[in-house]
Amino acid sequence: MTQLALLTTDFLGPLSSGPNATHRFIAEDDLPLVAALEREGYPVTPIFWRAEADAFAEFDICLVRSPLDYILDREAFLNTLRALQKADVALLNPYETLAWNSDKTYLAELSAQGIACVDTFFTATDPSQSLTAIMEAHAWPEVVVKRTISAGAHFTHRVAFAEAAAFEAQFAEEKRNFSLMVQPFIRQIVSQGEWSLVFLDGGYSHAVLKKPADGDYRVQQQHGGSLTPATPPPELIAQAAKALAAVPSPWLYARVDGCVLDAEFTLMELELIEPELFFRSQKGAAERLAKAIAKYASQA
Repeated sequence: MTQLALLTTDFLGPLSSGPNATHRFIAEDDLPLVAALEREGYPVTPIFWRAEADAFAEFDICLVRSPLDYILDREAFLNTLRALQKADVALLNPYETLAWNSDKTYLAELSAQGIACVDTFFTATDPSQSLTAIMEAHAWPEVVVKRTISAGAHFTHRVAFAEAAAFEAQFAEEKRNFSLMVQPFIRQIVSQGEWSLVFLDGGYSHAVLKKPADGDYRVQQQHGGSLTPATPPPELIAQAAKALAAVPSPWLYARVDGCVLDAEFTLMELELIEPELFFRSQKGAAERLAKAIAKYASQA
């Protein structure tokens, strides 16, 4: 029988109480998926992504779902994935997709292909530029600065033009050690919210609208943000699907995050590694993905 591992982390301690001890390091959002896989006859075993390669010896497929701290050591994470691939453990999503998505410079590739993306300046293109100069050149009165390898609004700073001079020393230090990206602050996220559209097994599944807490700009729930199940208009779904069609390698699950600017869906991020897929907000979604994984397992 095909054996399934679920790639996760011990960085934050147990991620859920779960129905049993085996589920303790599975994200709460993935418990419906795990239950659905069990009903399909495919129980899941969580394994930390930093584990030695022999920990995966008995497994045929590895679901990459919650390696939340990979951003702290991307190369070690990719080394683990390469070792699994070399050992003929099938990765879902595939290695090429995960590696491509693990650095947000992919936004430049998508923008070059005509995908509407939030304007972004990558410091690697001109490391000599100060933050003040970047903001002046783009006429950005307020920006968000973050690392290109990041998640969950970690290492993220909101800086107004009047604050840029005071932030320059920190900006220069960050540039010396990390690849950074600078984007205009999108006020529509505060007023209208940010869309997250979930795609499973090649097609659109469901969506939520996320909003930051009063006085904040981060939509993540750990920062006080809220989410509401919502139905985006068909044109937003089509525009999100267009962005996914530009991904250069296959995917089984994906989340497309963006906002509406000038009546157009504008991509903020593609989430193909460890996105929350909001299974609890959409009945039947976990079952659909479980059936797709079961089908893949039966053919492996």
